Amino acid sequence: MITLFTTAKPFVGQTAVTQYNTLACWRTLMPQAEVLLVGEEKGAAEAAKELGLRLVPDIERSEFGTPLLNSVFSKAEEHASFPLLMYANADILFTRHLPQAVKALSGWRKPFLLVGRRWDTDLSERIDFSKPDWEQWLIEKAKTNGKPGIKSALDYFMFPKGAWGERGGYAEIPPLAIGRFAWDNWLVFWALARKMDVINGSDFILAVHQNHDYSHHPQGQYGVMQGEEARRNFALASYARYLYNTLDATHRIRPDGKIVRTFSSDILKRRLRTAPDLLRVWILGRKRWKPS
Repeated sequence: MITLFTTAKPFVGQTAVTQYNTLACWRTLMPQAEVLLVGEEKGAAEAAKELGLRLVPDIERSEFGTPLLNSVFSKAEEHASFPLLMYANADILFTRHLPQAVKALSGWRKPFLLVGRRWDTDLSERIDFSKPDWEQWLIEKAKTNGKPGIKSALDYFMFPKGAWGERGGYAEIPPLAIGRFAWDNWLVFWALARKMDVINGSDFILAVHQNHDYSHHPQGQYGVMQGEEARRNFALASYARYLYNTLDATHRIRPDGKIVRTFSSDILKRRLRTAPDLLRVWILGRKRWKPS
């Protein structure tokens, strides 16, 4: 089975509705899975108790209070009970294709990273997951009123335990601020740098992103995408000159669920453009990351 993990914003107002929807969806969809709520934001303990989640406190944060990628992922792996892990943002809903992908990838022959695009959808109400038609309602809502997110915005990452190396592997991950510019794209780059298979699940897994504002940041959307933490993320990810995304995947899951290698003229051009980044790591070796 799989351990799902996420970090959350404080459970207040519309954000509380969004995050409860997400966590309740995961529990309903995969009742045998383990769900870790990493970080102890306001209302997190109550949500964990109500929904049967495990709360993992004491993560490292930036001076602005933002969870750091290396700490969140290492804490999750330390506490995970299952051989597969998956981080997803706390505003992402899934349908039955996610557990099908878990089954398909549980025996994958080498370390991998599964990523995919989302469907941006307006959802402001609390979803009743006890209704038998909740999944069909969600699919119709996303496909009718939603739209595909941009290719560089990635919201879920599945990988086997140990994919990033033993305990020291997480020391190679820079202290990127989750939810700020480029942290998700850096993960794709680093998986390729470690010669992992990167699998694009966009054509098979429906990931529904509940649209939200950026009131959690004092500078709004500008602060999230261009503020000090965003600029620091860009500096820490200095190896990667491109925003790595689903176009850089080595494999994809077709709509019928079969996993195949990716190839097209556009993908070939993309790989030629990004090759210098990866060659630099393969030839010169990896380095320990330090804040600038």
